[in-house]
Amino acid sequence: MGRPSILSQCLTFNSKLMAKKLDKIVIVDIEATCWEKETPAGMESDIIEIGVCLLDVQTGEISANKGIIVKPERSILSDFCTNLTTNSQQRLRHGTLR
Repeated sequence: MGRPSILSQCLTFNSKLMAKKLDKIVIVDIEATCWEKETPAGMESDIIEIGVCLLDVQTGEISANKGIIVKPERSILSDFCTNLTTNSQQRLRHGTLR
């Protein structure tokens, strides 16, 4: 695996800071349509998934993990975005929850 993601770096940093003040933190992750290079003509980035989970700051355990699929209205999923997010156009079309 490569270097830690920005999200995991933030979680580690924030967990250390907040451990003395909070028991749990709600984490929201938003994914959107994306392209490897320029946005194709006539398309705009759309939110395609909203992820929410609960982080126990003492243990680092994640619970209550939910994913909400959002059907894009202004773009279609690129191969690049499918590889990055593991979402597919078919899954988005049907609104399958994770």
